[in-house]
Amino acid sequence: ILISSAGRRVELVEIWKKEAKKYLGNDVLVYANDINPNLSAACNLADSFFQICKVSNDDFINILMKECLTKNIGIIIPTIDTELEKLSKFRDVFLKKGINIIISDIDIIKICRNKIITSKFFKTLGVDSPEIFEKNNLKFPLVCKPYDGSSSLGLKIIKNHSALSKEDISNSKNIFQD
Repeated sequence: ILISSAGRRVELVEIWKKEAKKYLGNDVLVYANDINPNLSAACNLADSFFQICKVSNDDFINILMKECLTKNIGIIIPTIDTELEKLSKFRDVFLKKGINIIISDIDIIKICRNKIITSKFFKTLGVDSPEIFEKNNLKFPLVCKPYDGSSSLGLKIIKNHSALSKEDISNSKNIFQD
């Protein structure tokens, strides 16, 4: 079992180690990978680990496949949203090699990776979510963040109009939410 981009996900590695051994036997190994595995607490807790390149690297899929085949990894559990779309696109390729990526279909991932589309989808289901304001009709305080953001990167709490910058408004990736 591979926990991908494990980083600080120590609890996830602990749970999989415990449950895999309980239900699948003592010979199951839980691997972890990361860009900097020696700095990853989860990699250091896993049964074994390996270094992986960034998902944006053209060789990411080939490297991941090679490592999984070499290490007899049969299950991949992705942990970061930036990997999801690429891994979902290649799920069938991995499955043909006996490697099951535990991941949603690409259509669901595309909905969830875009906060504007997610909000519209929630509305069709009757699920409340924070209102997204038009740039010319902002209500303060508000949250400014990229529609495709991850890990709270680029997120700002803007309390009033004077705290709003021209860059906040002109950045085409930014959305403004209640």
